[in-house]
Amino acid sequence: MPLIVIDKRICLMKIQQKDWLIGSLLSADSNSQSFHSHNWHSGSKRRPSPEPTTGVGDSVSIGTHTAFGSLNDSATASVGNAMTLSQTKDGFLLKVQESLQRMSELSVLAQGDSKSDTDRLTYATEFSQLQIHVKDLSAKMFKAVNLFQSTGPLTLNLVSTSLAEHGASLPASKNSMDACFGTTSDLSVTTITNAKNACEAIPAIDNALKAVKDMRVAMSGTIDRLSDAGEQLAALSEHLSRSKRWIKDMSVAEQSTRFARQEILVQSGTAMLAQANALPQSAFRLLD
Repeated sequence: MPLIVIDKRICLMKIQQKDWLIGSLLSADSNSQSFHSHNWHSGSKRRPSPEPTTGVGDSVSIGTHTAFGSLNDSATASVGNAMTLSQTKDGFLLKVQESLQRMSELSVLAQGDSKSDTDRLTYATEFSQLQIHVKDLSAKMFKAVNLFQSTGPLTLNLVSTSLAEHGASLPASKNSMDACFGTTSDLSVTTITNAKNACEAIPAIDNALKAVKDMRVAMSGTIDRLSDAGEQLAALSEHLSRSKRWIKDMSVAEQSTRFARQEILVQSGTAMLAQANALPQSAFRLLD
């Protein structure tokens, strides 16, 4: 009789051990299925956790987005500001060019032998107003920056990298600025009330026009370079976003396969556990 009791205990221990093993496997499969189920619904490769994440993928993703993303955003903002400044400056230069062209036309008209003193006085009045207009344009500001300063090129910094390093400085050559606005300022002492004065004004106006055209050509090149820089930064931002999605977002096909596999394992484990739970009763009936 004692031998039978020992045999029952041994059988019970073995059955419980197998039952525990099957239950552990089933629990692991259930946890894995739950993990992949969360991924399926959230679209993320990882499950949110209150603990700080230390995974390599997360570290790379967060580090890349923080470091390069911040630099890219700052660079994009700087390029945008530089583009706005350049376009504003080019717009004012266009106004100066139009005014100088009109001043040149008035000077030619004032030289006509058929023009009366009254006509020349009318031309001189408009000429004087255009001089004042050009002088006002030479003092235009953009966010506390003199657009037509004659102290050298204006360089906008991109974090630790300047636009000048990429050939995107904003030209403000002292010689060209003086040739433009200095010459037109000299015209303030010039009148076209007679044919002689009108003739003398034309060379100065032509020099100023040439300087303005040269500045607009340089400004056009700057705008083109800034546009290219903006496109490159936009492409970089898109590449960073794709890299982040590749690191963090799941593959639907891969997760579908894993989820189906885990579901099969859970169902099989559940059936095995049900069979294992029925074994003790059968064994005890045989031993009794």
